[in-house]
Amino acid sequence: MQELLENSILSSDLTAEDIISEALALEDMASDELSEIQIQRIIIDAIPTPEIRNHRLESYGISLARQGNIEEAKEVIPSLQNSLSIAIVQLELAKAYHRNSNIEAAKNISLEANNTISQYSLDEQFCSTTNCENEEARKRFVETELRLFRSEL
Repeated sequence: MQELLENSILSSDLTAEDIISEALALEDMASDELSEIQIQRIIIDAIPTPEIRNHRLESYGISLARQGNIEEAKEVIPSLQNSLSIAIVQLELAKAYHRNSNIEAAKNISLEANNTISQYSLDEQFCSTTNCENEEARKRFVETELRLFRSEL
């Protein structure tokens, strides 16, 4: 914006104020037509680095599930590029179903998480976080939490 303000008249005869005003109007229109969840997905999907995008999507899926936004959290899963990340979001979804007293759905999604994590390999293209050093420990932690959760169902 500062660059626009410094060059107040552009080649198309639009002023910086015109462009800023139009940008703000578009932002208002988008916020009227898109939900906060949709806006967050657009922002995350625009991250150019796959590892960072995956990590942010995982965190967002966990957050959605913990808030009880089950359908939105499920929509995150196909965009995840790491099996451990998928299993983590699936586990949080199972917990969300359990909190909503949907035990059958909790069992089904926790079984999916169990299958997903059993297929996980440490040599996947991307780590589940931006720091690959704790990947194996993270996997063991999720496996333990998943076993404990499934034993309580």
